[in-house]
Amino acid sequence: MNLCCSEDVLIASLRLVQKEDILVLAQGRGQGSVRPAAKRAFTLIELLVVIAIIAILAAILMPVFARARAKAQQASCLSNLHQMGLALQMYVQDYDQVLPPAISGPDMAHLVTTMDLLQPYERNTQITLCMMDAKPGSVDYSAWGLSRYSYGWNGRIFAHRLPMPSPPGPPLAPVLSMEAVPYPCDTTAFYDGLTPPGPAPLPQPDARHQEGVNVVFVDGHAKWNPAASPPPGCTSLSYHNLPH
Repeated sequence: MNLCCSEDVLIASLRLVQKEDILVLAQGRGQGSVRPAAKRAFTLIELLVVIAIIAILAAILMPVFARARAKAQQASCLSNLHQMGLALQMYVQDYDQVLPPAISGPDMAHLVTTMDLLQPYERNTQITLCMMDAKPGSVDYSAWGLSRYSYGWNGRIFAHRLPMPSPPGPPLAPVLSMEAVPYPCDTTAFYDGLTPPGPAPLPQPDARHQEGVNVVFVDGHAKWNPAASPPPGCTSLSYHNLPH
């Protein structure tokens, strides 16, 4: 609809310019001479036509550029998650197929997250942040002295091993091995996330990429997932799954 209207405006403007050129030629002939076109200055209507054309092109191209930029940011985020998936594969190979804990430590002053445990394999702290994350660092455990991240983890497979006594938070769970994950290709590992209000709750998915969530699965493959169609065993508010 907008493109058709823009074309109509452009055609009408060009016809107006042609009519003005005809009037100028007619006036010149009436005086017995025709002014060379090269010496004639731009008229106000011609300048307005040029401005209108530029405005129409900008209106057409700006949404295209915005979509291309969003796609590039989505691809960069997906690459981050893919690298995290590869780091997870290397970790379990080094630790006899045992998955890293989500949060653990000998005491509250020395906590680490699964993100920290994967850093020796990633060697890049920037991949834990997404360019489209509003804050950035929507997964926020800074109240516990930990960092902020753009990605949440699957609380069903990454155990929370908080020292006792601990503040309110996810319940204590045993560390799992890869044998306890029968369908790695359907089990989420990390995803675009945020922590909702509350006392250190589990991360929730954040549909920050064109109404969808980037997610990497335990087997290492990463993909964009529509918010309306969560992975098996997940909901739009929870990507904590362990399909059987």
